[in-house]
Amino acid sequence: MVDYARCLYKKGVTTVIEKKDFTELEKAGVNSANHWLFVSDVIPNEYKNEIINNSWTNLLATASSLLMYSDKASLRLALRNIKLAGMMFKRSPKARSKFPDFAIVISDLENRITQKLRRL
Repeated sequence: MVDYARCLYKKGVTTVIEKKDFTELEKAGVNSANHWLFVSDVIPNEYKNEIINNSWTNLLATASSLLMYSDKASLRLALRNIKLAGMMFKRSPKARSKFPDFAIVISDLENRITQKLRRL
């Protein structure tokens, strides 16, 4: 499970792991009162740069998924996510150099969300 979490962190993805899936909780020194475990409880700060540099991808995917809905609340949330994705993308030198075309993808998605909101 730790290797799974490390692979996610390396890609900039965080997740919640159910404790029943983690067999060595006692060794990790995790409070067993909760039924869930956030990966940062197991691997603190080890991959913080990867999380920061790649978090825009999670926000972009969330905004894109929320665009499928037609209610104002979902679209406003999509707009917040895509704006934050744009800010995180700009903050990441790695993202800007490795994936420069995503600046256009983010901008286009923000425009699509804004247009859909205006039609409601």
